[in-house]
Amino acid sequence: MIHSSTSVNDAIHFEPLTELALQRFNVDLSKGDVSFDNVDPESIKDVTFIVDLIRFYSDPRKDQIDQFEQYSLDVILDYLQRTHQFYINTILPKMEMTIKNIFDLFPEHNIVPLLKHFFEQYQNDLLEHIELEERRLFPYAQKLMIEELPKDYSVHEFRLHHDHRIQDHLEDIILVIEEDIPMVNKTFAYRVFKNLLTQFKTDLHIHHMIEEKVFLNKLTKLESHVKAKL
Repeated sequence: MIHSSTSVNDAIHFEPLTELALQRFNVDLSKGDVSFDNVDPESIKDVTFIVDLIRFYSDPRKDQIDQFEQYSLDVILDYLQRTHQFYINTILPKMEMTIKNIFDLFPEHNIVPLLKHFFEQYQNDLLEHIELEERRLFPYAQKLMIEELPKDYSVHEFRLHHDHRIQDHLEDIILVIEEDIPMVNKTFAYRVFKNLLTQFKTDLHIHHMIEEKVFLNKLTKLESHVKAKL
């Protein structure tokens, strides 16, 4: 079992995908082993949240999502914002690089325009998704947390213009390559690409679950509370 005193390296040993979760919280593994108790408090609002997140990575079931209800809206918002920056600054550049490696192996193959189109479309969709939350939803949440109620926005308005079908495209591109282009899927470059997509799919799924089942539910309750007081 992982506790707050567990070393970061031990946590990663237990659950390999936890390194992906930790990257957004400025846990620097290059300096040797560290424990959660020794992590810079400025980089993590609540260590217990990180421990629960790591556990959730090992088994991200819907019936386990309620454990995050105990955390403040501020802690959940911090996780969502850090995740957005992690996607923009780390995941998307890595994805672009892995695709470039496949381009270099098969410069004349029709996989090149297919992957290029996939990445450009996927990147645009993801950035639009993030931009909507960063520009409208998160500032709205910050206002509600100080009991201000903006008149030009609501959780309902956000839900009307927001969906998570973007993650379905991750499955589509893998199926196309593995079913139709065997000469590509046997390469090391493709295996790196697939591994990144698989990890990203897990991360994105967890991000969406916490956003939908915890953050938006808590925000809706706060919205109702603030409206009742005004």
